[in-house]
Amino acid sequence: MTNENRDYSEKHEDQATEEGHPRDELDRLVDETTSAPGFVALKSLTDRSRLWVGTEVELMAEIEARAGRDASRSKDFHSYVSESTETPPMHVVYAFRKARLEVLDYRQMTKKIREDYYGPGWGRSAPIMIGRGLAGRKPYREAAAYLMTTKYRNPLAALVVEFTYYHHKFTRNNREWWGRTRELTEQLSILYMDEVDFIESRRNKKLEEALKLERLEDFRRFCGQMRTCAHILKDVGVRVSWEKFRSRKRETDEEYSYTLWTIEAPRWAPWKPPF
Repeated sequence: MTNENRDYSEKHEDQATEEGHPRDELDRLVDETTSAPGFVALKSLTDRSRLWVGTEVELMAEIEARAGRDASRSKDFHSYVSESTETPPMHVVYAFRKARLEVLDYRQMTKKIREDYYGPGWGRSAPIMIGRGLAGRKPYREAAAYLMTTKYRNPLAALVVEFTYYHHKFTRNNREWWGRTRELTEQLSILYMDEVDFIESRRNKKLEEALKLERLEDFRRFCGQMRTCAHILKDVGVRVSWEKFRSRKRETDEEYSYTLWTIEAPRWAPWKPPF
């Protein structure tokens, strides 16, 4: 089922009975589809990261490796990933909906629709993207920051989200930043002060305290808070990782340790006004 028909099921919620497909019969066909070897193999491609990107040749090779040559050559399987713009059978539409699975072909999508999707390597040279759930859809930075503030009540996590949007290191093709603890707090502090200068009501004493590194205890506290952020930021596609290193000062040969942080973020979808 291609992206051209991804809204089909929502527009035809009650069409099954009108077309002579009793609900029990439709359910049976949906169950048969989702349990078919080709469909199971297709879904398994998203088991690890909920997203798969590649060419048609690579896709067929993956399906054959998982379910055999008969599965990849079956008429039913080709209806899942066909380039045809014809409306797919009702039971196929519902099977994909039940599995929360979506097959997208870069070549068939308009530029405007493609702006809402992203997959590593996805493009004309690797046009097929298979996503499960919301994987493959660009998240909105505003919604991610709002979630960190309201659901988790964590202003530091919200600031990290904003950091992945505004910092110059996060470009279209490179969505990663890395640096030591002090570098991270300095960059976050700059962003925070810019926001406060623009909107005074955004001032947050606890956040200011968290970003202040004067004593060893401050470093430990900040690192602990960032580890908490790492856990909840996964909900919005931001990955925070860290690694500890040991080194020696040149002047005194004194040993010390430091933490190197890496922050990876998705491509945020461009904001669209709700009208």
